[in-house]
Amino acid sequence: MIIMNGLGFAWILFLHWDIKRYKRWAVQYLNSNQGTGSDECDGSGVRSDSLTHRMSITTLVVFNSLENSKPGHVVDMFCFGSIVHMGVQVFSQTYFYINDSPRCQDFLTIFCLSIRIVFSFYQLYIAFKYSNILIYRHQLLARFALMHLLATSLSSWFRTIISEAVDDYVESIHALNHTLNTSQNYFHSMIEHEIHCLERTVINDKSMQTLPYLYPFTIEFNIIMASIWYICWTNIGKVHSHPGPAHIKVKPNLSDGDQEFEYRSAISISADCHASNRGLFAGITTLLATAVTIIIFFATQSYDRFGISVYCTQIGVLTLVCCIVIPLAYHQTRKLNVVTREHFNCNHTVMDDLLVLIPVPFFLLHYVYLIMADIHDESSPVNVFLIVIYVLTILQVLIQSPFIVDGIRRCSNTKELRYVKPGRNYIMFALILNITLWILNTFELRYVDRTDTRL
Repeated sequence: MIIMNGLGFAWILFLHWDIKRYKRWAVQYLNSNQGTGSDECDGSGVRSDSLTHRMSITTLVVFNSLENSKPGHVVDMFCFGSIVHMGVQVFSQTYFYINDSPRCQDFLTIFCLSIRIVFSFYQLYIAFKYSNILIYRHQLLARFALMHLLATSLSSWFRTIISEAVDDYVESIHALNHTLNTSQNYFHSMIEHEIHCLERTVINDKSMQTLPYLYPFTIEFNIIMASIWYICWTNIGKVHSHPGPAHIKVKPNLSDGDQEFEYRSAISISADCHASNRGLFAGITTLLATAVTIIIFFATQSYDRFGISVYCTQIGVLTLVCCIVIPLAYHQTRKLNVVTREHFNCNHTVMDDLLVLIPVPFFLLHYVYLIMADIHDESSPVNVFLIVIYVLTILQVLIQSPFIVDGIRRCSNTKELRYVKPGRNYIMFALILNITLWILNTFELRYVDRTDTRL
């Protein structure tokens, strides 16, 4: 992990330096055109495609002006949650040196986590500011480096999943006071070592109950970064065929008499709530009602069955509503036109399809196992209700996944469709429903899992 993160960090540094060099060259180019009165520059700005015509295409990076080249601001939340998670882990490891626990001291872990913290924040900065770059310089190196960054993100994602599973297992073994035969195999010896360190750490699930909830932030952040690096990889050498308004310009800096270089970066916020107000407010109402039930859930932790009943009701109602909303949304969106091949961005769509469809079989397998476990368990009203919820969840996934795949291939080619925006209310409502379900599964599911043995 240290080597992978180090190589990725070195490449991002080189990319950042090269972009800065390009921007300095653009300033000189603009100044020379202002002095000669060139038609390509009106004294206030020039597009990157104009720069491309003036210089060999193999020596440039330019900026894509397409809206779908910009990452969403939600990646900030996941990155900060991931950094907090790794910071807590660094402190836990450092405490072993303070508390003088030689058996648990691991300098490589501290060093690796420290690199990952800096690397994650730098990744966020570059991806957020320059994710719309089109790379023409050192294309072979760029392809290798971006694929390395993608693999590093996927590796961190997989490593976090394994770490979460191991930590859950260690916590459950420690809570039940089970003893392990350390002579059996390496896995048991490792678990015994983890339990030994768990008893001596200053931060664990008991002292910091929010700790397990930080894992999803790291998982989601690495998935988002992998998708961003994949999009950058597919844009290498691509001709900038969609020039936007001037987004490279020079303005005077009144403080020191110098000139300041500006360009339209990937950071942009736009919102159009037309034809989605009802769905937006219905979703916000659902989210607020769910927030109230979440408070009730955590306030009734000592009443196991009542808390589980609240959780089952939350998930059941939201999943059922989602199963109803998606067909209604599809009934409306099928009025839209299908995107033609010449206007189809294959790379972005393939990435979207992969993110939607690859998790589906694992999702179905997970819930099939849950249904089998509840069937073989003692029959009770709660178990029957859980089975119904699992079936509804599978149905929701089977309905929602094809709807998303179809929806990203739809567009509005007429003024009437662009004004009416059919299905937008339902889609907005479904979006907030999915966010609400993610919140429930992230913050409540662990408490439900801890009470499974008492159902």
